[in-house]
Amino acid sequence: MSEKPGFQLRIISLDDRDEVTRLIFHSTNQYYLSIGREPIFKGDESAPSDIFDVYQRIDPDEGIVAVDDQSNQIIGSCFVHPRETHFSLGIMNAHPDHFGRGVARAILAEILDRARQVNKPIRLVSSWPWSLSGAVWPGRIARLRLDRLRKSSRTTPLLSPSRIRIIQ
Repeated sequence: MSEKPGFQLRIISLDDRDEVTRLIFHSTNQYYLSIGREPIFKGDESAPSDIFDVYQRIDPDEGIVAVDDQSNQIIGSCFVHPRETHFSLGIMNAHPDHFGRGVARAILAEILDRARQVNKPIRLVSSWPWSLSGAVWPGRIARLRLDRLRKSSRTTPLLSPSRIRIIQ
């Protein structure tokens, strides 16, 4: 994995379960609060642990985490699903205390590099319908200009990595 200023990217592991679960809890709830909604996760920080478990069962050790150089805390994550015909991106999070550091941008750039290396498009897996229409992913993950969307046989668009531009 490549090194980024102030944090490093690496492959997710089972040892990251509790920390990534807390990250999902806080970043997703912060996003919901930022749009005037109630937090989606209730109770303690382990509430979204099933998300980690399911994604790890689907594609073990394919996700990416960003780890802060000073605190060694996981400050970002994305579950990645390489498929025969494309790469799927699952839930992506950046810790609210680290918004604006380019964490999600760096994770996305790493995934785009992987997809380019094998010449595969990217499919965004999202339950948020405005994530594509507004071109802003939840939690201020990344602003994208999507030059063209290629429609697959399903309703989820496939994005060619060469058509995605990360806007600073």
